[in-house]
Amino acid sequence: ALREVGADFDLISVDLREKKLADGSDFLAVNPKGYVPMLERDDGKKIAECAAILQYVADQNPGSGLAPAAGTDERYELQEWLSFVGGELHKGLPPLFMPYIPEEMRPVARARLTVRMNFLNQALAGKEWLMNDGFTVADAYCGGIVRDVAPADYGLTFFSNHSLHNLSLAGSNRRIPRQKYHTYRIGSLVRE
Repeated sequence: ALREVGADFDLISVDLREKKLADGSDFLAVNPKGYVPMLERDDGKKIAECAAILQYVADQNPGSGLAPAAGTDERYELQEWLSFVGGELHKGLPPLFMPYIPEEMRPVARARLTVRMNFLNQALAGKEWLMNDGFTVADAYCGGIVRDVAPADYGLTFFSNHSLHNLSLAGSNRRIPRQKYHTYRIGSLVRE
């Protein structure tokens, strides 16, 4: 979203395993939750959680079209999509790759995530983006998650819908270059 609006910002690498910033300082002192993303504004205010950061960036740039106006039905639809992507897709991934998850739990997690991806396929039927009015921050978030899941060997098959495949390509690779996106082991603390 920051790139989409042309914002000037710095990405700061975070070692999530060690909870250290690139300069060696304690990441937990910056974000006690211990994970990314986090946006720190020029005034020192910190905003965490993908959905909150994405809506903040969109709201600061209302002409970008990245989010409908607050208080509208369309904004609540956007919030619904952001919640779905964050709670059902993004948080559904760790059981597939975290080493401490028992192997017998992986098929359960895979089945649950497959159901969610099938819903996404159905919701995108005949559409290019999640919402009818064009690319939004929900597409950026969802596209990043789908893009990260697609090539991984998690035993998932869900690209039955051209729009879902399109979302992973056009929604994130075209707009948000892969090399600039954080991974689960090395993250980014974003400062405006």
